[in-house]
Formats: sequence, structure tokens, C-alpha cells
Amino acid sequence: IEMRKAYSIFTAPTATVLDVQELGSGLMAILFDDGNGGQALVLLNPHNTALPYTLEGQWNLVADGETAGASVLAAESGSVTAQKVGVRVYVNDALLN
Repeated sequence: IEMRKAYSIFTAPTATVLDVQELGSGLMAILFDDGNGGQALVLLNPHNTALPYTLEGQWNLVADGETAGASVLAAESGSVTAQKVGVRVYVNDALLN
């Protein structure tokens, strides 16, 4: 709830889904856009094994399967790992302002 309140992209009726990718590994990547430069990326891993994903650019991790909220847990870029049966949520810098 804290994350949804902090980042209106998850509740705004004007936010759109720009892209949904189901990778060969089974990992799903969903990219949201708020129309004002703000974007969020949600990685869903339904499998019992951790799966790699390559981020394009730098993103701010706000949920990692154990912790979720308004605080940035880490700034990440490049290769990341989606933990087994887990979710990772990222926001770009535009949503932090």
C-alpha cells in the first residue's frame, strides 16, 4: 500500500502499459508509463528458479520480494536476478521527484 501511495503510476487512470514481454525463460516484464516521463518496470518470476534479466539503463528498485515501499532499496542497471517465485518493481528517476 505504501508503494502504491508513493508512486501514483500504479493507481493513476492515465497510466498505460507500454510493453509486456514474456521471455523464453518464462519471466514477465511489464513496463508502465505515466505520460509525464515517469516509468515503472515490474518483473514477475513464477518459476522455482531465479532468472536473469538485463535492465536497459538505470532503475530504482522499490520492491524485491522481501521489502516494498516508498524507499529506494537500490539503484540497479545491467544484469539483475529475479528471485524464484518473486516480483521486482523498479521506478525511474522521474517518479522520485
